Amino acid sequence: SVIPQYPIWTEFFKGVDVGLYSIYVNADPGAAPQRGVFAGTEVADPVRTSWGTFSIVRATVHLLTTALGDAENQRFALVSDNSIPLQTFHAVYCALMADPRSVINACAPGGQHHQPPHASLERFPPDFPTWLNVSVWRKSSQWWVLNRRHAAIVSHDEETLRHFETKCFKHYKDDVPGAGTTRSRQLSQKSCYGDEHYFATSLAVRGEGGSTTCSEGVTYVNWDSYRTGHPRTFASERDVTRGDFFSEKRVDQAWGMVRQAWNHEPHTRNPGP
Repeated sequence: SVIPQYPIWTEFFKGVDVGLYSIYVNADPGAAPQRGVFAGTEVADPVRTSWGTFSIVRATVHLLTTALGDAENQRFALVSDNSIPLQTFHAVYCALMADPRSVINACAPGGQHHQPPHASLERFPPDFPTWLNVSVWRKSSQWWVLNRRHAAIVSHDEETLRHFETKCFKHYKDDVPGAGTTRSRQLSQKSCYGDEHYFATSLAVRGEGGSTTCSEGVTYVNWDSYRTGHPRTFASERDVTRGDFFSEKRVDQAWGMVRQAWNHEPHTRNPGP
């Protein structure tokens, strides 16, 4: 469907040199045309997707393969259709271009900056081949930024893709009584979600973990109300700005990245001040 936050994103890109960015949208076949800044950005031969299935990974790989066709593209940011930007384009651009690493957690457990993933080993498919073992098993946010080398690795790693596609999938508990006379199915902790595991694991298999930030991506997601596999929805501007969302620590971390970015020469096209 049409990306719901297109007015905010259109404002985000307003007045920005179109040579500084490219946009690619995977919309289900037959979907309504995109609007605003996303109009005309739909990729050819899109992949039909369904939540919690490997189709999400295949669609992402299709986006990466398409974007890699433009040699000018050096950073590849995967963004949810329900997310919104919280900084200006140039602040985001400079922060990402200043650091050659990919913003994804492909680091080994136990490192200084590694945060142990919840239920990660429970999700590990027991029938993976011996080379695809727990030593390279990773979990990271599905919303990340990859450098060009890493984008090429994960989009062409057909052997790892094939194993994930056939062995990493949702598991359900036995049907349990729901409200009234209805019955519902509950997802098992053993459910494997390819979009949270494939990309970071593919990089780890290639020994590229040390070339990532060991962090959970570039999108703030609130899992405090985790119940159904989906994060909290912010229903209004007030919902976003209240509480500790913009805590002093969070703001200091965000602007620390921006200040660091301005002290480096970007790897490719340099935005204006």
